[in-house]
Amino acid sequence: MRRLSPATDRLLLFGLPALLGLAGRAIKGRWWLNDFDAVACAAWRVAHHASPYAQDLACPGGRPAAYVYAPQLAWALAPFAGGPDVSTLRLVYGLAYAVVTAWLFWTLFLRRTPGASTAERAPFLSLCAGSAVACGNLATPSHALVLAAGLAGSPFLLGVAILAVALIKPVYLTYLLVFAYADAPLGRRALWLAASLAGAVVLAAIVAATGGSALSEWRGALDAVVVGQQTGVGLLDLLARFGLRAGQPLAVSLWLAFAALISLAGLILVETRALDRTQRLLVAIALAQLCDPRLMDYDLVMMAPGLAIVAGGDPRLRRAGFAICILTLLLGVAEQKVLAIRLGPGLLALWVIWAAARTVRATRAAWPAWGPRPATEGSARR
Repeated sequence: MRRLSPATDRLLLFGLPALLGLAGRAIKGRWWLNDFDAVACAAWRVAHHASPYAQDLACPGGRPAAYVYAPQLAWALAPFAGGPDVSTLRLVYGLAYAVVTAWLFWTLFLRRTPGASTAERAPFLSLCAGSAVACGNLATPSHALVLAAGLAGSPFLLGVAILAVALIKPVYLTYLLVFAYADAPLGRRALWLAASLAGAVVLAAIVAATGGSALSEWRGALDAVVVGQQTGVGLLDLLARFGLRAGQPLAVSLWLAFAALISLAGLILVETRALDRTQRLLVAIALAQLCDPRLMDYDLVMMAPGLAIVAGGDPRLRRAGFAICILTLLLGVAEQKVLAIRLGPGLLALWVIWAAARTVRATRAAWPAWGPRPATEGSARR
């Protein structure tokens, strides 16, 4: 019998938590796409002249979670949800979701990526739970859109993609980190960042101007669900355990300090290594997740290629990263998923900071972003 390759072995091993979760859901007949049901049911309610922010959101054909997106999203989908139930909308989305998810996982783990083989990326698959895939959250197509735009190589398309997903989930503005890490002169990076931030302000103004009375309901839903119940697995969740709520000055200050530290660590790493454009993009995408104050389980898989690149050729970093993945794998298989997806990102954030510190020590002094840096293939062509 032909033996599987080491890369395939690792993918199967570290994909066990996700595979077992998906298999268990299928065998037990559990519901799929429940997160999308929130969007579908909100659109159905709007189409039938009701508020999308009902306390006990329900609609025929769906089993929704709470709807916490801007009202404009439900309004935009309402013309497609005017039927007696949401089954058709669920079917269309489900098929599209399956295709997008397959492409996303192929790109993250199987597509050829310089500096990060499939075997090196596979351990980070242990961060992915089956429920994160089965829930059908809009995060997955949002991540896929940003990744596809980034790989296309157009800063304009990438900026548009980031603003588009930020309309759905404002926390995804952390993706603007891709411009800070771009393989370009500092002035050009600053211009891309400034243009994107200006676009975000314009879009926020449009949402505020067109939201009407539904905006107060949206804020209430955010406060009740996002801040009060589902704080995620990142810094917001940690602060909540110490009695701090999002929006409080101390919580905002701590998040800004943490995000700045992670961003600086990433800048040191990309500026002191000979990384090409794609590698810089993937590192930025990975660290954008860690900077997300409301990091969720369906965001974690986006870190795989970038963190594999961070490990680089440093044996100690690779061993430490591998140990973290083994720990999350064991917790996931032992049905301690909640602990795994909370502990894993925290340990990986410390690991990234340690990686930057090791780089600084190894090079004596980090290359500044505005000064000379190791030549890359892309910069050589310019």
